Amino acid sequence: MKRSELAERAQLSDNFIRQVENGEKGLSSKSICNISEALNVTTDCILRGVDYLDDQLTYTKQALVSFTDEENSIIGEICKIVVKVQNLRKEKPST
Repeated sequence: MKRSELAERAQLSDNFIRQVENGEKGLSSKSICNISEALNVTTDCILRGVDYLDDQLTYTKQALVSFTDEENSIIGEICKIVVKVQNLRKEKPST
């Protein structure tokens, strides 16, 4: 993704994103949230990096293995609901 596209999606200026990249400016919590939403990642990913996500994925895989088939089925249904909610949010025009 180009800087200008990120800036537009995150409702920040292209110049501000450049300054952050160059270490000239810091990020407010609101800016971090806007960027994470624009990139479709968690704020943890922005703050802690990819290694944190890898650790969380490993932990999640280990946890899922310990569940029964019925518990995994329920978790699968919950995930489907979460995806539906996310899709509805994308379709709903922002006010």
